[in-house]
Amino acid sequence: MLHIRKAEPQDMPALASLIRSLGLFTYLESESIEATAQRLKKRFARYDSPSHSLYMALDEKDHLAGYVGVHWMPTLFLPTDEGYINELFIDEAYRGQRAGTKLLAAVKEEGRQKGCKRLILENRRSRESYLRGFYKKDGWTERADMASFVFDL
Repeated sequence: MLHIRKAEPQDMPALASLIRSLGLFTYLESESIEATAQRLKKRFARYDSPSHSLYMALDEKDHLAGYVGVHWMPTLFLPTDEGYINELFIDEAYRGQRAGTKLLAAVKEEGRQKGCKRLILENRRSRESYLRGFYKKDGWTERADMASFVFDL
């Protein structure tokens, strides 16, 4: 049985381990797990505000199953703020056990409490979650009229 809670500074080593285990970020190969955890601890300090949330899914032994990060963004063109989910990663061993669904439910609930009217996220079409329709099954709508752009600095 998985439970959800907000992340705390002492969770950074577990998060560092999960992020590294995904095999998605080759730059991590050049640093130690300790360096990754220290960097995450510094970055986590920015989550300690009402404009950011970081939730973790944990099993009954408190092993990290996954996490989600969200930014609560003000907009001038909408009547309310919106939430932008910038990270949702699940340990491979926990996929299919509703960890992602439970994490998104926590974000949805916080968004409702904040008065937000929508959440947004991006998902690579090559990712397993996209290919199996995870977000569509959870009620998300893919916007056909929008393009996602990146500008490297």
